Amino acid sequence: MKADKEFILTIQLYPELYKAYKRRFEDDEENRLTNLWTQFAKENNLKSGLAAEMKWRQLVSKYISFLLYGLPFSYEREMQFMQMNLLGQERLSDDAQSDSEIDVEELKNILNSYDDISAENEIQSIAAKDNNVESKNDNAKRKMQNSDELHKDQKCELLIAEESSEVQANLGSLKSYHNDGETKNRNNKRKRHSNDELNKAKSKKKSELVNDEESNKIQITQCH
Repeated sequence: MKADKEFILTIQLYPELYKAYKRRFEDDEENRLTNLWTQFAKENNLKSGLAAEMKWRQLVSKYISFLLYGLPFSYEREMQFMQMNLLGQERLSDDAQSDSEIDVEELKNILNSYDDISAENEIQSIAAKDNNVESKNDNAKRKMQNSDELHKDQKCELLIAEESSEVQANLGSLKSYHNDGETKNRNNKRKRHSNDELNKAKSKKKSELVNDEESNKIQITQCH
């Protein structure tokens, strides 16, 4: 924030701002004035339009208190341009009226109305801060919800991956079991084939033995 003296010298270049404080505005005019303060803040590297407006109102209040009650104020010379704006050009000119002739009641009314507006701005500033806090809280809640949903999605993906691995393992087991079954079937076929061959050989041998025995009997009979 600029120093007070520099701030006063700067705002003299913006008559729409320093002349506006005495009036009550419609919404459109109020919005335009808010935009002017915002522009003023940006052009002069100030924190915000509202902060700049509050600073100016405080300076004017101090200057009015100086005029009314003689309270110490270090920038009365820099603020002299505001006398005409505080009381109106028709009531005060550089040559026609001195500080001692200023209408005290008029200044008191201005000071009271000015303080009321400052209080309203202060309330608005607090409300804006509360809204910002609520907005930040809402954003934090949304982030937490998004994080929870992300964790749920990741958990689901993990479960799906585990189930997929289990399915793959089961498929592998089934394939291995199937292969084992095929191997056993082939072995059984071989055994059956071997048994059949063996039985054929036995049957053939038995048949040969029977034939040999009958042949021997015939030979013995012929000898007798």
